[in-house]
Amino acid sequence: FFFQAEDGIRDSVASRGLGDVYKRQLQDELNSVKENFKESSRQYDIQINEWKLKLKENTSTIDQLSMEKKRIEEIVKAEQTTITELQGQIADLKKLNQKSTEEVKKKAPVHQEKPKSAFCLLYTSDAADERSSVDLGGRRIIKKK
Repeated sequence: FFFQAEDGIRDSVASRGLGDVYKRQLQDELNSVKENFKESSRQYDIQINEWKLKLKENTSTIDQLSMEKKRIEEIVKAEQTTITELQGQIADLKKLNQKSTEEVKKKAPVHQEKPKSAFCLLYTSDAADERSSVDLGGRRIIKKK
């Protein structure tokens, strides 16, 4: 009886048949696919780890921004409270000022106008001391001697 090798060459080794050749080819392809899968899986794991790190960094940043937002909101709330208090104080001061003004008006003496004078004195110069040197219009009269 004859022994046949996988490649069709007669050999003294018992033939394993063509099925064994196909099985080995399939096994080699399967091993190749497994290696490719492992490599792809490693690359995906690396990418996923990078994304997780970025997500962690972004989450940290978001947490910091949230804390800052809360701090600013507290400041704004405090400022609004202060503004409201100041507006109340201003309103109180306006009422007090109005009351004070009304009390001053009530207590103030009634102002009476002084009668107007019908006479007016006009003093134009040193020459006015001499009655004969000034006429009634205030002009200087020069006397000839």
